[in-house]
Amino acid sequence: MSHVRTPEMIRFAPRRALTLPEVVVVILAVTILLTLAIPTILSMRASSRRTTCEYRLVQIGVAMAEYQLANRHYPAGTIDSKTPIQNVAEGYHHNWIIALLADLDQQALADQVDPDASVYAAANAVPRETPLPIVRCPSAASNSLPTTSNYAAIYSSLELPIDEQNDGMFFQNRGVTSEEITDGLEYTLFVGEKLSDPQQDLGWISGTRSTIRNVDHPLGIGPQGNPDSVDASSPQDPLWVGGLASRHAGGVNLLLGSGRVRFFATGGDQAVLQQMARRSSEPPSDDGNEGVN
Repeated sequence: MSHVRTPEMIRFAPRRALTLPEVVVVILAVTILLTLAIPTILSMRASSRRTTCEYRLVQIGVAMAEYQLANRHYPAGTIDSKTPIQNVAEGYHHNWIIALLADLDQQALADQVDPDASVYAAANAVPRETPLPIVRCPSAASNSLPTTSNYAAIYSSLELPIDEQNDGMFFQNRGVTSEEITDGLEYTLFVGEKLSDPQQDLGWISGTRSTIRNVDHPLGIGPQGNPDSVDASSPQDPLWVGGLASRHAGGVNLLLGSGRVRFFATGGDQAVLQQMARRSSEPPSDDGNEGVN
């Protein structure tokens, strides 16, 4: 007599459980796959953040060009009746970012800035406390205040106080014209990435070292070799400004006057960066400044 398996018998037929060696093999396989995948995922995330950073710098470059076309000159790095600029929350200190707000599609925020008051005055409390995503690098945002700018305009090729005679593009009280850029926009530095100590940063609205830097220091490394923040190792001198740094692996994004963004590797030729930071190929005078234009 033949035994016929009914659907009920098949449905309730006992299933063989995995043996311990089989479970171990599965766990090992999953572990190996995760080990291989995690670095790739992290690399993709870092690449995405760097791309976003580049895109934001490109937008800043477009705003710079629009401002120049409308005004026949680029914005001043900072504005104040006293010189040199001290990196403290005192003074007028309206900066290049404020000047570009309308061209960055931030007209509503621009309208909130009181041009007759210091950026630290109560009249400017609302814009001062408003985050501005366009000046935030995704790779550095988690390590800085919401109102921090991770981008700084280049004011000098040397570590000097910010004043009216610096040799870069964005210094105190005067906007540079296109005719002054003798080496061409493609070979002139406009903006670079910077890191800040939250206890020292005065926000994107402040025309101090919070939004203006030089290239007298190796990229990503402060005076005492701190790779994370040039602020963390800075002297307490309020006239000290500092250089550029980022949280991207291996280098810093820099915006050129042409609107192109280049990734400069740490450890590169410092002399090349300093030459590109000067708006004119004329060498600086003995004290590191150009004559008054």
